Amino acid sequence: MTVSLLNAIANGDSTHSARHLAQSWFMTDNKGRRLTRTEFLREVQLLGPGQWGSLRLSGWHLVGTPSVAVISYTIDEETDYHGEQVKTRLRSTDTYIRENGRWQMLASHISTLPTSTRTRRLPRRLRRHLRV
Repeated sequence: MTVSLLNAIANGDSTHSARHLAQSWFMTDNKGRRLTRTEFLREVQLLGPGQWGSLRLSGWHLVGTPSVAVISYTIDEETDYHGEQVKTRLRSTDTYIRENGRWQMLASHISTLPTSTRTRRLPRRLRRHLRV
């Protein structure tokens, strides 16, 4: 389920994501924001023209009971922003509950992992595309 949710996010598909998130779901994102289900689903959208991205999962760790599961994993995110490649590594922890025979995500937390990547200044020709 986690892989299909991340694929839906990468493809801007909030409908698929909504089916798997509990009504009371919330997340803390890698910017420190706490988002409700409604706020998060509003942000799920396709990348704009000149951009593409992919998400790859690894390093799974799962614990649980018959009605609760907690999964932690690494996300390798790769984005091409008008020809400039950006790579980010994230750690995500999701909590699932099983109610009425169905698994739903109850909460998520995402943190950006430190990398040894050198910071680069975005070329001037691309800065005009930023929404600030």
